Amino acid sequence: MKSILFLFLLLISVCNTQTKYDDFDALIKDAKALKRDDNHKLAIEKYKEALSILTPNSSTSFFDLAS
Repeated sequence: MKSILFLFLLLISVCNTQTKYDDFDALIKDAKALKRDDNHKLAIEKYKEALSILTPNSSTSFFDLAS
């Protein structure tokens, strides 16, 4: 019974962890909001932080950073 409970808790903890994709998406979302609010310096930092976590398959994030 204890081993089943342990496996269940382990499964729950693994399912609730954020991946680098989740972190990347959250930072890009924040950066876009900051850019929209004309807070460009902080938006640039968020884009750089996101791109340091993950290099996306699309170049959109790089173009957004450049603009």
